[in-house]
Amino acid sequence: MVITSYHIQNILRTYSQQLSEGTRLARTRKMDRVDRNDLVKISTEARKQYMIEKISQEMVQNLGNGFERNNTAQEILNRLSQEYGQPLDVALQENQGLIFQIKQDSGPVRETLSPADSEQLKTRLMDITKTVVSNNLL
Repeated sequence: MVITSYHIQNILRTYSQQLSEGTRLARTRKMDRVDRNDLVKISTEARKQYMIEKISQEMVQNLGNGFERNNTAQEILNRLSQEYGQPLDVALQENQGLIFQIKQDSGPVRETLSPADSEQLKTRLMDITKTVVSNNLL
């Protein structure tokens, strides 16, 4: 087999192109690593508000799911009942989301509130929950 100078020049040209591409790729990879290390700094107040929001949403969801109610959940429900003027209970239904029921002293029969009242109570329940969670975080 005969190796000509033309073949050698092609090999050397290809080799140098690959080297230059490799250094360019290494630079872009290095820049990508720097970009990945960028940090987003959130103020402590914003982080606190975010945590209050997340915890409140979870607590409201747990109230509706009927999980065992701890002291905080019971306090929230008692405050809402006190504001409404009658003892309330919360349940979660697939089609309607959270529904509010008036507890009856006589037994398990409960009066379900209208969707409009439930919407207002949902908003108020979330506000009360955020207040209680915020106070407990301090």
